[in-house]
Order: sequence, then C-alpha cells, then structure tokens
Amino acid sequence: MLKIASNTTVVKQALKKVNQANKSAFVSALNKTALDIRDMEKYEMEKVFDRPTPFTLNSVYLGYATQAKPEAFVAIKRSSSMYHYIRPNIYGGDRPQKRFELMLRRIGILGQNEVTVPAPGAGVRRDMYGNMARGQYVEILSQLQAFYLAGSQQNETPNSRSRNIKKHYKARYFVTRKGESRVGGGSWKGGEKVQHLKSGIWAKYKTAFGSAIKPVLFFAPKASYKRIYDFYGVAEKTANKRFGPQFIKAMDKFINKELDTSKKGMKWY
Repeated sequence: MLKIASNTTVVKQALKKVNQANKSAFVSALNKTALDIRDMEKYEMEKVFDRPTPFTLNSVYLGYATQAKPEAFVAIKRSSSMYHYIRPNIYGGDRPQKRFELMLRRIGILGQNEVTVPAPGAGVRRDMYGNMARGQYVEILSQLQAFYLAGSQQNETPNSRSRNIKKHYKARYFVTRKGESRVGGGSWKGGEKVQHLKSGIWAKYKTAFGSAIKPVLFFAPKASYKRIYDFYGVAEKTANKRFGPQFIKAMDKFINKELDTSKKGMKWY
C-alpha cells in the first residue's frame, strides 16, 4: 500500500527558503561575475598595452550588487571624461590634449589641436614602464614658465636658472619651429636665421667638452588612435561565459545551507 502524507508548513517554509536562496544566489552570481570581468579586463590590458602601470591596471573598478539593487557594474575610473588617457584606445579617433599639453598651449607653445610625441633616443628619460619620467615633465614646464596655478612655486626663477646653468650635464629645454626665421647675431645671411631642427622641445646639455642637443618631444598636428582595447567585448564575453556557472554554484551553496533538514529534525514524506 502506498501512503502519501503532507506537511504543508514544512513545504511552505522550504519554498520560502528556496525563493530567498534564489535571490541571494542571483546577487552573489552578479558580484562573482563582475569580479571575473574585472580580472579579464586587467589581463586584456596587459596584452594590448606595453607595460601598463599599476595605476592603469587598478583603474578598472566595480560596483557591487545588493538585493535592494541587483545590479553590478565594471568601469574605468573617470573614463567618461573626454580627456581620459585610456578612452582613445577603447573608442579610437583623435586623442585630446593632455594636461601637460594644455599647459603648453596656454602659454602659446602648442596650437589648439597639436600634441606632443616623445622623441626616440636618449633625450627622453623613461621610467620602468617605458613612459617619459614625471620629473622631466616638471623640468620642462618649470623652465618654460608653464605652471600657472595660483601659488605655484614650480616655475624657474632667475636665481634658480642661474644655478642650473652652471651645473654640468643639466638639461636646458628650448622650443623649436622648423622653417621659422629670426634675426640674430652670427647669421650668414643678412642677420636672418632659419630654424632647421624639427618642431618640438629639445634639450641642450652643457658638458665638460662643450654642449650637445637632443630631441625630447616632437609636435604633431594630432594623434590618432586605433581601437585596440575591446573593453565592452571582453566584458560581454566574460559575462556570457561565467554568469551561468556562478549562479549554479551559488544556488547549490544556498540551498545546501538553507535546506539542511538533518540538523532541524524535519522530515519529508
């Protein structure tokens, strides 16, 4: 004989817990998937960028989902700004002027759309990631009197300039515009000199054997970027691949925890 009995209270409690487990598992899967996406975005950066700095890698951040707001997101810090340095690599197109270039533009060294490009060779001091050293940017802005923020004391003064000139091997930066002419002493053609150096910022070094000049930054009409960092593609591919397994894993965990009847003396008939 088959005997069927029911325990309505236990069934209701179980269904309620399953429903809660479903919500909790959904939020957990969202957050775990967002973490997976963040890790894959960093991995993609290391593939497409040349020695990305920790600052660049850590610019990928996420917002966690909650049961009150079941939405998780992954984004690049301040990437909504048109001046963000990663943005051209995601969307392609022309790069807007950087803060350094805007400061040069303010004092008339750069045109409205011109940008700077590091010159090859020993004139550029590079950090461990291959970028132009921040200290060299500061030296250039200081010597060219480009610092303009209120209270700034970084611009070179006549006294500090005099001290720097006396030092051997200390770089002195100057701006050139190829093809421009000016009148000056020592000219071989009626006092008029035509600049033959490539347009940009050059460094003159005083040595024990005389002096030498090296290019540091060249001027370019614009800097066009190709789309090399598929931020959205990486996110979508990872989400499609990881959300399902993360949800199943979280659901199993919550159900095993909430419906562990062996510890509560409940029976199923």
